[in-house]
Amino acid sequence: MTSANPTLLASNNCHRPRALAFGFCMSLLVAMNGCNQSEFELAPVTDTVTIDGRPFSAGKVMFAPAQEQSELETGKAAFGLLDEEGRFELSTYSEGDGAVVGKHWVMLYALDDRRTDADRDVPKFDRVPASETPIEILSGQDNEIALELTREQFLKQASRR
Repeated sequence: MTSANPTLLASNNCHRPRALAFGFCMSLLVAMNGCNQSEFELAPVTDTVTIDGRPFSAGKVMFAPAQEQSELETGKAAFGLLDEEGRFELSTYSEGDGAVVGKHWVMLYALDDRRTDADRDVPKFDRVPASETPIEILSGQDNEIALELTREQFLKQASRR
């Protein structure tokens, strides 16, 4: 009868508590992420981005919740990719689920690989504020928020490369 190597048995058993602890921690993180997701109410947000009345398609918009003085946490930012007609639909946790209800700072980001002939008059940029004040997303509504920039505003505010 062969005897088991006590060193080998000890090393195998040492890893089991660590593996269980790791599994528990990962389950806890997944559960916490789910809680954060439902902690903030979302509302649908759609519309268009135009520059001098012409649709802008070479970018994406970001709606970042504006923090009030009394708030410790404001929720996650929402993004929307612009289509060829400048339209967007915001997504926070899953496609088309909207943005956190409340006030948001709005930023327009350039995506050069999406530039078309229609975007040729717009100078190259990285990002530009799409509004001077926070925009409010309202609960229980389909929020349609047209972001209308002028070339002058755009040139003044765009961060250049």
